[in-house]
Amino acid sequence: STWRPESTSSKKTKRDEQPKIWQIDPTRIISGMSYVGWWQKRFEAILDYVQNRQNEKKKPADKIIFDNVVALLRIGKSAGSNMSLSDVLKPYIEKRQIQVVLIATPEEWKIVQEKDRRFSDLFQVLRIEEPDPEEAVKMVLAQRQLLEIEYGCEITVQAIHRLFTIQRNYLKNSALPGSVIKLLRQVVVKYRYSFIDLPEVREEFQNFSGLEEAIFDPTLTFKKDQVR
Repeated sequence: STWRPESTSSKKTKRDEQPKIWQIDPTRIISGMSYVGWWQKRFEAILDYVQNRQNEKKKPADKIIFDNVVALLRIGKSAGSNMSLSDVLKPYIEKRQIQVVLIATPEEWKIVQEKDRRFSDLFQVLRIEEPDPEEAVKMVLAQRQLLEIEYGCEITVQAIHRLFTIQRNYLKNSALPGSVIKLLRQVVVKYRYSFIDLPEVREEFQNFSGLEEAIFDPTLTFKKDQVR
């Protein structure tokens, strides 16, 4: 008898035909773009790629997710141009060329409606209640296991606890568990194949907030004239 290895081409095809979720950070679109028009071309290239995947495969559409909604209306504008990311996105949504999901708090969505009603009217609003703290912890711990496998790292319980402290004190407008999971993913991407504990979380928090590590010291107190 002759041994015949199983072909992986069919498996690969089936996997490729599954719709994908693309989570895009608006701030990354314009990163490194120093000339007018460059970020538009980069953003359009991303949107065209997602659209073409659907057209070529004749399969269920991929979905693009943005969780920094207000930034879509702000990023891109400059002294030489009043165009924002949302302006580039509008025609794709209006023509139903791509599927877009926005994640926003009620306060953030109100800002979007006030600043660009035409853009907000393109979306159907689904209100999802924030889980209670206990359920949110379970969801974050489940995501922790998946991230440890995906990035070959180890995340301590202390690091998770500190992320919840950051969310409670500095990211109150961001809903659980998404805000904590987003921070956690940022940390593990940076410290892939590493042991992630309090120092790694503190450094990442300092990088995106500008606040010093001493802010986490519970014994640290300030006088009224020291806070500005």
